[in-house]
Amino acid sequence: MAVQDGCLPGLADGDDPSSALFTHVPMWVQFRKIPFYLLTKKLAFDLGECIGSTMSIDDSARGSINDKFVKTKVLLPLYRDLRKELVLADDITGEQVVVQIRYERLPNFCLFSGFIGHMEGRCDVPTIDRRIEYNLNLRVLPVHFEFPHTW
Repeated sequence: MAVQDGCLPGLADGDDPSSALFTHVPMWVQFRKIPFYLLTKKLAFDLGECIGSTMSIDDSARGSINDKFVKTKVLLPLYRDLRKELVLADDITGEQVVVQIRYERLPNFCLFSGFIGHMEGRCDVPTIDRRIEYNLNLRVLPVHFEFPHTW
């Protein structure tokens, strides 16, 4: 099953649904702890591309001036582990900015490997190498505002 134009193809007539191969899942992703002067739609798009394929960008910045975040709908690959953060170079201050990543409606994922689709009991990481590298803070509730302050 190939991804085309940000969409997953449907099953053809007569195809067995159990034979469908799921390689990507669309998900809203929040990018947090970004300085307000760096918040742009271009940055939101580029951050989405760093973890998958950007499908759309939420037109509303959320949060207080000191803790703004942007939302991007991303076609997230299931064959890679979840990203917890990204590091940006701030051209204005010359410092590095660590952007936190949070996933809305994140399904079950492994705290050892960070892969969606299995829990710790079915993880392929050898028992001797198992360390909790991820936590449930990656999962956040969807954010909806009646009257968002738009860009």
